[in-house]
Amino acid sequence: MTTDAVGTVLELHVLNAGYGESIVLHLPNDEWGVVDCYAASVRDPDTNAAIQFLKLRNVARLEFLCLTHPHEDHYRGMSQFFDLFAIKYFWQFGGMSFEGLQNLVTHMQADASEKGDTAGREGANDFQLTLRRVTKLRKARSLAVRHMSDIKPLYPEPFSTESPLRIFSIAPSTDRVLDFQDSLKACFDRGGRLRPERPNLDANMISAALLVQFGSTSIILGGDVEKQGWDYAVQQLGKEGLAAHAIKVSHHGSSTGQTEGLWAAFAGGGKPFAIITPSQKHGLPQKAMVQYIKGHVCSVFTTCLPAISFATPRSSDFWEDYPLATRFALMSKFNGIRANRPHDVGVCSLTFDNHGNSQSLNLSPPAGPLTV
Repeated sequence: MTTDAVGTVLELHVLNAGYGESIVLHLPNDEWGVVDCYAASVRDPDTNAAIQFLKLRNVARLEFLCLTHPHEDHYRGMSQFFDLFAIKYFWQFGGMSFEGLQNLVTHMQADASEKGDTAGREGANDFQLTLRRVTKLRKARSLAVRHMSDIKPLYPEPFSTESPLRIFSIAPSTDRVLDFQDSLKACFDRGGRLRPERPNLDANMISAALLVQFGSTSIILGGDVEKQGWDYAVQQLGKEGLAAHAIKVSHHGSSTGQTEGLWAAFAGGGKPFAIITPSQKHGLPQKAMVQYIKGHVCSVFTTCLPAISFATPRSSDFWEDYPLATRFALMSKFNGIRANRPHDVGVCSLTFDNHGNSQSLNLSPPAGPLTV
């Protein structure tokens, strides 16, 4: 939903259709920001859920566009924004050099080609196009670029602790970025050629997480941050600094997206809302993780029901709870949902005042409460 009470509320909209993720923030100053995106087609903005969401609200300008990390389900179609919106800030994962980013693109393109992954190759090309657009606009001084690493204030500029709205990056640490860059360098020989045999890259190492504060309201957007990233955030911010009223769960509800004491810290000021964007083809969220999260929150919502993967049922303990006939029925339902994508995009929307109070909740199907 969208409210007309400019200056009094912060709106959080989380979008997903079973794969891919985007977050739209409507700020109290009536500005808009986008964190990550996914488009089924890199050539058709009509398949970009975040763009369609904004167009329906006649938005023409973004205060910021944020890319948390270089995984296709978080960046595919991002280049489309630069043709349709005036963008003030681009927030980019880590502090990688231009050379490092170019090497990353080369690695992504080669990896997709070797796997025969046409969609992945298209996504990598779109990532490269996004970087080119950012570079061009930055040189023209029509776009400001900020890198997300460590505990860093991002908004507003100039930053003031007295501002009613404050946004910080809270991951990754510089050490994680450097480790990732070392892994990337090891993929190339001394002549700058990509090695045929090379180490795997884990882009979640450099995933950013954001802390959004509006008065005493706190929202955490977890990206795909995993254990070591959260260890850093807990160490730096402590339980009090991570207490939140809403959390976009990191890494699609995987057990890798948490560390000991993290959810107790999130719930330090009272039980928050949790929103999970499933990655159905990867079997996420994991049932055990959802059950663990539910012990620390007031409600768990998902942007796409059914939220458990049907692509590889034998690998998911979700199926053990159902007889064979029910499994076939659920699979048929899932196939029907897939046939209608990318338009069946679920949206979880929460609105908060500046005292941590939830003013409204809206779930657009296939979004809904997650019960397992």
